[in-house]
Amino acid sequence: MPSNQPEGDAAGAVHRHPFSPATAWSTRHLLFGALFSSFCLLLAGVALGCYLMIQRDFRWKTYGLLHHQVMENWQPRPDGLYLLMPQNGRPNWLRLSDRITTVRYYDPHVQCKIQMGGPPELPAECPSQIRQVLNSGQPQRYLSHNGFENWLLWALPVHDLSGGIVGVLELGMGTRPYDELLKKLAGSLLLVACLGMGVSSLLAATLSNYLARPLESLAAAIEKVARGNFGARAPLCGSLEMQSVAKDFNDMVDQLGQVFQAQKRFIADASHELKTPLTSITTMTDLLQHQGQALKPERRERAWEVINREIDRMDRLVQDLLTLSRFDQAAQARREIVDLSVGLSNLLDQYPRVQLRGLPAEGLIRGDSVGWERCLRNLFENAQAHTLEPGRIWVSLEADQGGYLLQVEDEGCGIPSEDLHKVTQRFYRSERSRSRHLGGTGLGLAIVEAWVDQAGGKLQLESQVGEGTCVKIWIPAR
Repeated sequence: MPSNQPEGDAAGAVHRHPFSPATAWSTRHLLFGALFSSFCLLLAGVALGCYLMIQRDFRWKTYGLLHHQVMENWQPRPDGLYLLMPQNGRPNWLRLSDRITTVRYYDPHVQCKIQMGGPPELPAECPSQIRQVLNSGQPQRYLSHNGFENWLLWALPVHDLSGGIVGVLELGMGTRPYDELLKKLAGSLLLVACLGMGVSSLLAATLSNYLARPLESLAAAIEKVARGNFGARAPLCGSLEMQSVAKDFNDMVDQLGQVFQAQKRFIADASHELKTPLTSITTMTDLLQHQGQALKPERRERAWEVINREIDRMDRLVQDLLTLSRFDQAAQARREIVDLSVGLSNLLDQYPRVQLRGLPAEGLIRGDSVGWERCLRNLFENAQAHTLEPGRIWVSLEADQGGYLLQVEDEGCGIPSEDLHKVTQRFYRSERSRSRHLGGTGLGLAIVEAWVDQAGGKLQLESQVGEGTCVKIWIPAR
């Protein structure tokens, strides 16, 4: 049916909402994947860093042992830059070798190895690195291997007394013990990594649930509000930021609910207020149409008076509604320089019962001049309507705290304390039947409050039953 189409569209829009629970569930999976990946990468980085750091420490320790063995068994040149061949012949290189250290001495042409020492399984030769030492005169560190283990080799140039290079001394040490230890370390790290992945999974699940649950609750509340349930609230859970978002959302929903209820009341009251004069007009026109010729002249005259009176009432009501609508639209508000004292003085002649108390302050504000005049008229007419003769009405305009204070005080019947905060509501009447009899629309003070809010001011009411009412309006200066 056509009437069901909007609801179907609204329901479809809700299901396609980007913050629906299904999307929040996907967000939970994304959060879990991101957190789990981060934990795993962090764990892998720590494990790899530990492995490389220990491996590097093993290598430096090996080269340190080789250096210590050279320093202990054969004294190098005093400046420590290179080894010096003694004058009394070649040194005994075998003193540098043992069961785990190999020593090879190459001549300057890399054609002969002299005094080889060390274990039986020697590492493969590296002639290219030896030649590089001979050419550059700088020590070199490099890797080699035999059939079952890797070797760390260190080649140092040997100089004669004249500074020429007469050979290369190569020392090496096998890394099998270190490699086996690193393999055990790698196995231990792998086991720890597996356990860490399990712990990371639990932590990621806990954190993702902690982060996603407020989103799911907020998404569910948004869906309810989208369907018209303004009583839905998002729970204050999760991080401080999420709690702040949930609180702001709940405050927004409260305001939306109030606006929605006020709109419903406004429409209902406006319909009721318009229905009453329309009913009277319809009744009188039917009477004139069907019984006009049979009615007495005074009866016909009274019917026309009723019709005219109700038309005037409808016209005032429509004008008040349009004024309220204009004041509610702050973006389209007229912002002009308004002289409060001039507007007040121009109206006092039209209301003889209103007396000015003191000289009005010459106040300039920025606002709507037509609205200022309308506010004064509403206040004066409201005071006159509820102040019987010989009761008096006083008005004053004074400078006050960077703005201007308008006071309209009457000696009327007053407003009950329980109704004082309601009289600015639209269509509200403390004495509904009497106000309608006096021609009021129930929008006078609502218009005043709307204009004051638009001008950035404040409205305050003070009243006592049987003694009168004082309306205070403070408006900031321009």
